Amino acid sequence: MRLTNDAVEFAKTHITKFYDSDFFPKPFEFLALWGNWNDVKTYLTTTDLDNLLMEDPTILCSPKPSGTFRIVHQIDPISSIAYTALTYMIAEKIEQNRFELSEQVACSYRVSIDRNTGTFFDNATGYGDFLEKCSELNDTYEHVLITDISDFYNQVYVHRLRNAISALDTEFEPVAKSIEGFLLAINGSPTKGIPVGPASSIIMAEALMIDVDEFISNSGFKHTRYVDDFRIFANSKSELVNFLDKLTKYLFENHRLNLSSSKTEIISKANFVDNYLESPESVEKSHIHQTLADIMEPQGAYQAYEEEPELPSETEIRPTVMFSMCQKLLALEKLDLGVARHMLRQCRRYRIRSVAKLITENFEYFCPVINDVVLYLDAVTNHRFIELNVSKFEDLVQNNNYAHLPFVRLWLAEYFRRNTNFLKSPVIADYVAGSLHHEAYADHIIESSNLSEFRHIKASLNEVSDRKRRAIFKASLVTAKDDRDAWLNSIGRRYSTNIIDVSVIKWVKAKSNS
Repeated sequence: MRLTNDAVEFAKTHITKFYDSDFFPKPFEFLALWGNWNDVKTYLTTTDLDNLLMEDPTILCSPKPSGTFRIVHQIDPISSIAYTALTYMIAEKIEQNRFELSEQVACSYRVSIDRNTGTFFDNATGYGDFLEKCSELNDTYEHVLITDISDFYNQVYVHRLRNAISALDTEFEPVAKSIEGFLLAINGSPTKGIPVGPASSIIMAEALMIDVDEFISNSGFKHTRYVDDFRIFANSKSELVNFLDKLTKYLFENHRLNLSSSKTEIISKANFVDNYLESPESVEKSHIHQTLADIMEPQGAYQAYEEEPELPSETEIRPTVMFSMCQKLLALEKLDLGVARHMLRQCRRYRIRSVAKLITENFEYFCPVINDVVLYLDAVTNHRFIELNVSKFEDLVQNNNYAHLPFVRLWLAEYFRRNTNFLKSPVIADYVAGSLHHEAYADHIIESSNLSEFRHIKASLNEVSDRKRRAIFKASLVTAKDDRDAWLNSIGRRYSTNIIDVSVIKWVKAKSNS
């Protein structure tokens, strides 16, 4: 089987506008592939999927609030384009087979493809619908079964996913078989797991959940679901106990999936309201309104105003609210991921600096959202911020245990790459050099005109990973044009069978000639 032209074009548009993995910085190789797009597209559409270039994925451990870790993936750029294109070819049929949107059963990430913008989903993630349906059903029933699937993406049985896709349409067997083979190749042959990070995996997971939603509904229960989080309602606790037994068996026998024992419970409607029905947006709104109310409180029985005081707008009060949210987050035993991401993204959007100190001083606590932390810090960083904080970051990268975790170190290297004045510090430069963010170190070599370091890493070209090799290609921009072109021409022959290498070499040459 081969990829279609429109599927490959959609994949390019999607990755350009969004991301290849939600957990990793986007590799610079995509810029090179887009610059060589005619050749890349020809390669993708004329090569059988089984013969496409596939490099080892980057697999790291992302910290979780519980103190444990989740496995996350970044597949190579060609595999990422192929995975996105394959998903595009089946996404609309998956959506057609899910419960109707209006029923608010399968709430997460409803598919609404826009070929012009490269979007898989409509504007909302569906979490608001999930909470709304939870509230509606909680008003009707006395008890709720809360459960989710243990380590969902990493436990997906690839052959069962193939069966789920084949069941969507009789014409889908070839693409289902190709997806199975593709995922097995990414996994290095183990039969379980879909990559954690790509948007495509969200849609693959939804394909697998279609029959699970049907099983719950056909069993006579009202429920709603967000990804792998289930809320199942009934008036009798014993009914839910018995159904939990059946659901556990169904998931294992049909999908080889298990429910998380630590996240499974049956509770009363009152407890459900207290512990589960607050969204990050409602928390922020509540803080805003409470702060406004505090400002509007009478200042004393005898105080009078010649005129009404001018009250701040919600936009003006937002920094106060965000600082308050950050303090409330820190008071929790474990980080609330949803509220933390919401706060950081709002602070990034409005360039709110007031929480930066709290975040850097409580770095380990916020490490489960390190990507959002870095993107926020990047948005509020300027020369003055660097001057005031470089010593703090030197201390962080030297003495903080979490800063030496490969995943966290990669993201901090991305932050320093975006704010190159940090790299004037030898401590921070060495920290970046030792990270898995090879592009960041290549950029530092170029920025600092460190020709001797380039010659040092160039000598190891045949011994390094695929991604580090291409970062060395990029680092050659530190050399004189004639030397660079001669070297790139020689290695171009050596790596001529790798479309990513070929594209990066062309891209570096084009940059050096511009």
